[in-house]
Amino acid sequence: MMAKTVLLSNVPVPQSMHHARLITILSMLYRLLGKFVFKITAQTWKGFFPFEVSGGLPGRGVKVFAFVQKRGVEKALMSGNVLGGYSLDLIKAYDTLGRYAAGRIMIRLGMPESLVHAWIRSLDRMIRYPAIQGCVSLGIASTTGVPEGCSISVLSMLATSCLFYSWLNSEYIRPFVYADTWSWMSSRQRSHFLAYQQVLRLTSVMRLSIDHAKSWHRGTKKDFRDFCVNLEPLHPWNDVTVVIKTTVKDLGEKVNYDKSSVSLGFIREKIDEAVARMNRFEWLPANLQTKAKMLQSCVWTLASYSSDTTYIGMHHYTSLRRAALTCLVGNWHNASPIIVCMFLSKFLIDRFLHTIVQCLRIVRRIASLGLTLHKERLGMRWNGMVLVRMGLQLPCVNTLDNWPGTCPLMVGSQVRTISSSTSCMILAEESARLPR
Repeated sequence: MMAKTVLLSNVPVPQSMHHARLITILSMLYRLLGKFVFKITAQTWKGFFPFEVSGGLPGRGVKVFAFVQKRGVEKALMSGNVLGGYSLDLIKAYDTLGRYAAGRIMIRLGMPESLVHAWIRSLDRMIRYPAIQGCVSLGIASTTGVPEGCSISVLSMLATSCLFYSWLNSEYIRPFVYADTWSWMSSRQRSHFLAYQQVLRLTSVMRLSIDHAKSWHRGTKKDFRDFCVNLEPLHPWNDVTVVIKTTVKDLGEKVNYDKSSVSLGFIREKIDEAVARMNRFEWLPANLQTKAKMLQSCVWTLASYSSDTTYIGMHHYTSLRRAALTCLVGNWHNASPIIVCMFLSKFLIDRFLHTIVQCLRIVRRIASLGLTLHKERLGMRWNGMVLVRMGLQLPCVNTLDNWPGTCPLMVGSQVRTISSSTSCMILAEESARLPR
């Protein structure tokens, strides 16, 4: 079997192979077979795999996956409980994954043994032809790893992720797996220590390598973070430095593990970059509708990073609207940014409204998955919109005239007033049904 291998850059300006990802382009017939196998297997595994295992299963997107983890951290911070954990990234996980080991796990999870053996034998005979800048070099044979770009390879990573979950899952350890990003949450220091030992043992047996520069320990309490420093002796060659972070960017979300370090951080940098992009778009020789499409697809996506779970402040929404006004119609002091963003083009949606829609999509996804989130339920009342019991009742919003700046949220028997752009993302503990 022959395949072409291309390099996909991970950064804007790659400097070495560490900044590239190998993507294998296989034949159409092989991809058609792999798609058929993946569709049937993934649909079956979805009913048996725990929710914490994702990264390829239908209906389990990264947004909901990251939201559940972030909610667990926020709940620990609000209640004052101890919650720590570890997030690790595997180095070239697909390229170093053992085929025989992954095949045995796939067979154990119910895949036909003849199919798995045929797949492994085809990979053993595969010759890859690297293609760089339009030039194809001589073929290279590989004896390990699974090709990225193959649907069955995603199944092998899911099977390995399921092994990681079952390896660590215990009373005080809750593992999370999204593709080659593995993590867990722990409420006990001893359990965290044992879990870290088991992960080092598992990766050693599977011949996988942890990128310790992209992996970190975290904790909501200082004593837990200080305890993580003592994990360095588990590496006998003293070649690993334990990284402890309080604010990270994980799975497309900004997460704070310490109340004292709450800030926008790199979210502010993305907003500034979005404003800079709109300033550059102002001078493009394109009509208004084309620029509106570009703002919606290229700028709003960048500016909306983690805004559905982190309140960025109305000042930033105002600056984004003003930059959009300048980009579309010019710098007119008497022009209304809200009118420009809402009514000037059918292709452009206001940034604040876009954030609210994203919040509702997450609530709807959680409701469709039937997640109880440890018996937590969402109860919220908003002028023009009512969210009751995990999004079971979602009337449409017809106008923007009555939107308030804040909304009351029922938390137990208390009502707290919070900002409207973050209200969709708070899950109340044991919230009661709100009066209509």
